[in-house]
Amino acid sequence: MQKQRCLLLIDAAGESASHNLKNELAASCLPVEVHHITMDSLHQPELTALLSSQWVGTYLCVLVSWPLLEPLRQMAEAAGFSEQEMECHGFGPHIRQIYCSACQKMNQTEAVTVITCHFCGEELDVSEHYSKRLQAYLGYTSIR
Repeated sequence: MQKQRCLLLIDAAGESASHNLKNELAASCLPVEVHHITMDSLHQPELTALLSSQWVGTYLCVLVSWPLLEPLRQMAEAAGFSEQEMECHGFGPHIRQIYCSACQKMNQTEAVTVITCHFCGEELDVSEHYSKRLQAYLGYTSIR
């Protein structure tokens, strides 16, 4: 995809990281449109309209706290952005959903590589693979 312009969505957590990106974009001479996002923004029709009204060639950069990241990514996909047309980065504490392959239940934990399932007690190796369908990282039974 040929980038024609960049739409940058940031919140307070992504503000410091956005400075480097803004400098890179300024050096590339791409027009940049910056919008500050809050949790309340997710429920405003203006955000949906903003994403839906973008022209072909718009590249979306999302630099926000983890709780905002997935809802914004889903809104962008619903508005027509493909994975190749956006870049998403989360900041701050991150509670991840882990899908247990043994009992098929969801666990919530901070970023770790091995957990014990809260439901069945199995030790799980946490994969870096994220399932969009399950909206969770996959936890596989440990072989030790």
